[in-house]
Amino acid sequence: MLIIDTGKIAKRLQSVMDAHAAEVLAEVFAETIQHAFEQDMTQRLDAIRRELAEHRAQTDQRFAAVLEELRLQRQHTEEQISLVREEVAELRRHTDAQLEALRQQTEAQISLVREEVAELRRHTDAQFRDLREQLGGLGMTVGYALEDLAYNYLPDLLRQDYGIELTEGLVRTFVRDAQGNYLEVNIWGAARRNGQTLQIVGEAKSQLSKRAIDNFLRARVQRLSRVYPNLFPVMVAYMISEPDVFEYAQQKGVALYLSYQFQPRRHPFLPST
Repeated sequence: MLIIDTGKIAKRLQSVMDAHAAEVLAEVFAETIQHAFEQDMTQRLDAIRRELAEHRAQTDQRFAAVLEELRLQRQHTEEQISLVREEVAELRRHTDAQLEALRQQTEAQISLVREEVAELRRHTDAQFRDLREQLGGLGMTVGYALEDLAYNYLPDLLRQDYGIELTEGLVRTFVRDAQGNYLEVNIWGAARRNGQTLQIVGEAKSQLSKRAIDNFLRARVQRLSRVYPNLFPVMVAYMISEPDVFEYAQQKGVALYLSYQFQPRRHPFLPST
């Protein structure tokens, strides 16, 4: 609001007119100036309002354009995301289908391999059975041959080395133990030494070890000693598998002979020719 000092204007006008007229003229002058000022201020405010309205309208238009652009960009982004999701879903379906096909193919191959392995195992087992039967037959043949040599040559060797005289021929037979169970014995025969009755019990091995000696003593000698207290254990072999087998057999009270000790001599129980 414009403030006008009418008193000061009236004093200056009193130099040319009376005081009352000067005051009236000063008031009219002040009112005129005040009215003109107010009109000018009103016009300026109107211009400012119009300018602000135009600026606001432009701002609103720009903001609306920005919002529309953002909306379009968001729509485009959502469409792209939707396409990517569809592609990912399709890729997943395709991958799952490939994995399932690969799993089925792998299972079919594993099943085929298992069948081949089973067939190979059956074939291998059959071959091993044949081989075991052949080796078993060969081992029995070798063992029987060694036993046959022992039957022929042990009588002289036992007489020479231990003063033992056989009272009957050595045989391969089955003997009952204290429980009445039959035990297969490779070498068996009655004998005497210094008036004492003995029972020869022996076993033949193609290759003799200390463990085989222990097994013979446990499985044959110990079980039969309850029925035959005067057992004389004998073992024969083609070869020994350890350098101290002879010493070990001597410690265990077992007479040991190797096949090279069987020299051609006539069996005392063989009929004369």
